[in-house]
Amino acid sequence: MSKGRVVQVFFVVANRGGERVAAQLTKGLSERGYEPVSVGIYRSAAANVDTVDFVVLADARPGTRQVIPVWWRLLRLLRRERPVAVILHTQVAGLLGATAALVARVPSRIIIHHINVGVSGRLFRPIEALAGSVGLYTDIVFVGTAIHDEVRRFPRRYRARTEVIPNAVEIPEPVDGAAARARFDLDPDEFVVLAVGALTDQKNHEVLVRALAGVPRSTLVLAGEGPRAEMLRALAADNEVNLRMLGHIAPADVFALYGAADLYAMPSRAEGRSLALLDAVSAGLPVVLSDIGQNVEVMGDAARYCPTEDVACWHRCLAELVGDPAALATLRAACSAHDIGTVEQVVDAYAACIERRRRTPSDRS
Repeated sequence: MSKGRVVQVFFVVANRGGERVAAQLTKGLSERGYEPVSVGIYRSAAANVDTVDFVVLADARPGTRQVIPVWWRLLRLLRRERPVAVILHTQVAGLLGATAALVARVPSRIIIHHINVGVSGRLFRPIEALAGSVGLYTDIVFVGTAIHDEVRRFPRRYRARTEVIPNAVEIPEPVDGAAARARFDLDPDEFVVLAVGALTDQKNHEVLVRALAGVPRSTLVLAGEGPRAEMLRALAADNEVNLRMLGHIAPADVFALYGAADLYAMPSRAEGRSLALLDAVSAGLPVVLSDIGQNVEVMGDAARYCPTEDVACWHRCLAELVGDPAALATLRAACSAHDIGTVEQVVDAYAACIERRRRTPSDRS
């Protein structure tokens, strides 16, 4: 017997970690007796999300005049589906989805913060504090302790609704590294430094380009799309860095790419709990990371760290690992032994949130 519908809501459907979390929850909650439905307000033109079927409510990003009609469409959908819970990914989806869910009398309204509160704009912090304090959300989930700690000065009523549910990833099947390199046309003799993620200011890939200048037999591989692509190409040419840009890699293919790499590097300026990082570790790659709290929380002493903007530090670290197989092997062993949790634990935690407030349809009539 079904435990009821669970509707996941995104503002924009794109190629991001949140959509992958939605796929994990869709599969895991289905196995636990729920009927998940995923909704996007609109779909990014570059989106290539093939792991979840989304109901999309608008043809393009809604302007000010379109917000109310889109909200009404979402409200009608919730009244039709009569879910026991909504799971809201990011703050804009949270505000639209939670208000509609409140009107539709959905008992469990869970918002997930995949990254720092307010990263989309300063106004979001006071709005978030108010929404959580007055009960617009029944549960406020952070994917890591570091980003949860940033709301420690929010009102007590807000903090009482919060909890940390760390992201996790599936353990991949072993990959033939030589075959993976041939698949992506990578030189078998080059040392491949891999970074996966959107080509945006947040990800800070230009630090890697500058840091690899003068490092022999190294290739930087970037998997992702974004507005900084042309700048990164030009920067690599200026610094004589061997750069390969692969664009978006489908989730079904991404683990082959990890198998083709020697090292994973992530100089991000901000993160939540990066699924790309977790993928790299689960695939057995050693990792070098920016020293932001979110990354240190995930990897502890098992990774190498550099200050986000310190190109000299990144250069020294990468040059050492490229040139010293023993140092690389030591780092790989530390990463491989590190516990990063399981998807089963993640789904169990969200299911527990839903169960705390789940009521039968007759109770909500």
